[in-house]
Amino acid sequence: MKSNRITKILISVDHRWRDLPGHSYLAEILEQRYNYKVILVRDGDEVKYWQAFKPNVIIINHLLERHKRNWIKTLPPQIKVIILPTEGITAYTKDMKNLLGGNRAEYRLITALLSWVSFLDSYWSEDCFLEREKIFPVGVSRFDFFFEPKIQSVFRNPDYLKKNLKIPSDKKIITFFLNFVYATTAARNIKLWEKILINQGYDPQPYIKRAFEDLKARENFLQTVEEIRKKFPQYYLLVKPHPNEDYHFYKKHLKKSSQVRIVCNLYSIEALFLSDLVIQRRCTTGLEAAILNKLAIDYSYEESFVYDGDLVKGIWPEAQNKDELINLISLWEKNDFRLWQNCEEEGKDRLKKWVYLNKGQATQKAAEVVHMLAQNTMKYNLSNAVIFKNKIKYYGISLIKDIYRKIFPDRWGRYNKAPNFFDFWLWRRKIRNLLENND
Repeated sequence: MKSNRITKILISVDHRWRDLPGHSYLAEILEQRYNYKVILVRDGDEVKYWQAFKPNVIIINHLLERHKRNWIKTLPPQIKVIILPTEGITAYTKDMKNLLGGNRAEYRLITALLSWVSFLDSYWSEDCFLEREKIFPVGVSRFDFFFEPKIQSVFRNPDYLKKNLKIPSDKKIITFFLNFVYATTAARNIKLWEKILINQGYDPQPYIKRAFEDLKARENFLQTVEEIRKKFPQYYLLVKPHPNEDYHFYKKHLKKSSQVRIVCNLYSIEALFLSDLVIQRRCTTGLEAAILNKLAIDYSYEESFVYDGDLVKGIWPEAQNKDELINLISLWEKNDFRLWQNCEEEGKDRLKKWVYLNKGQATQKAAEVVHMLAQNTMKYNLSNAVIFKNKIKYYGISLIKDIYRKIFPDRWGRYNKAPNFFDFWLWRRKIRNLLENND
């Protein structure tokens, strides 16, 4: 195969807990199979320091914020920018147009969008700035780990995790997957979030209203956990906050109990491996639970209008209040699964429609598309002085940030949201060893 080593691909990683394993997998496939040079950087660093690497291709997860939309207009036209969505399919079909850029004219500068589904172009219309032929269906690349047991070994196994969490091996576990992101913004800095929404091109008022409603739901969660703990003392309860949530809130407000564990430092697949029953709120974890054949319950915490995502509605039994939730847990405890069986067909249909495209092979498909687009990249001029200056800034400032984050908490209270240099090295090494052992 012709060497492509001089062709460089820069991949922006937003979340350590959501994106890093999958992006490391993509990076290693591109390097080992196609011989590109691939660099992972934190979200935002592709904007500030792209000149340090002189990339031919840059992969991002969206182009929403104003500073990113301004950035793409300043890039040399020879650089190809590809969107690999990572923030879920989206909970609402009415939001699909935003995946195609909405009214953001800068999306016409995107080279390609790697779609989770084969029919995203059905939401396309003539007023979309992203051209229809730039949509490449590849599947949900970060779900490959859920579909393919042979690559799941990069995650920690349930026996190890139970021992580490001091949970007896014979005990059953109920896991709460949380999604009170709006509550975090309301409690932490609603004015800042309003500015972020405006920068992303959204009307902030509906989201601000939703944020204060979400605060009530989060308070209801605390009461729910306490009641479940008392009514079902034989089970251990895991609490897995969303990566964008303020995990300090749960450390502060959840009552100390030998029965409850807050597991911010588990990947969702690891928490699901441990779970006998999942309680979630119409989010991506509902799909993930279905893939792994883990029983789940949709629970709104009595504020159902905050999260009413139609893409995952109906795939699990729903509880509208604590009494209904307790009843569902009691049925599960008695091995009475009739309500879950009533949802089986709907769940299968939804999975087939939204997440089965190239299941288990989506990252390989994404790599094929990136390779196809990267083969005919063109050179552009960038002086060695500029490259050197940006490398000094990138590595120096990034190192300072790594140290800073060890001392000072994230402004939103998120748990190690941004990956550091060690995280990049560790996950690239894990995936590299995995691929070498499977060859």
